[in-house]
Amino acid sequence: MFAPHCFHGLPAGQYDERANKDLLVAVQIESRSAVENVEEIAQVDGVDVLLIGEPRRPFDLAKQMGVTRGSEEHEAAIQKTLKAAKLAGKKTAIFCTNGAQARSRAQEGFDMVSIITDLGVLEEGMMRELAVAADVQPQEKERDQY
Repeated sequence: MFAPHCFHGLPAGQYDERANKDLLVAVQIESRSAVENVEEIAQVDGVDVLLIGEPRRPFDLAKQMGVTRGSEEHEAAIQKTLKAAKLAGKKTAIFCTNGAQARSRAQEGFDMVSIITDLGVLEEGMMRELAVAADVQPQEKERDQY
């Protein structure tokens, strides 16, 4: 959608002022160097949210750090980011791959969590219905990715 369509009834001359006022800036913590500098990043004026990189993407934090998702080092990086954001009065966001993980991250203090992606929902639904069609028990699998 073209951005001015989001401000119905707003004269064109006021668009820039309103757009700048309503802007939210989320920076993605997606590398080892970002984690090493996360306290400084969190202090940047104008940054509103620190976002942990999502799984199975080029900007996956664990992948960029060269560690396994869920490993001790990966979890330490996530917790360091959460702490830095909270100390700076910023919001935090993280991509989760299932509802249980989302609930856990919300309880830890993350302000925004994904529950699952469209691809994850489609895959799970398709596998469940294929199992029904084949008259077999659907296999439960731990979601560690999209």
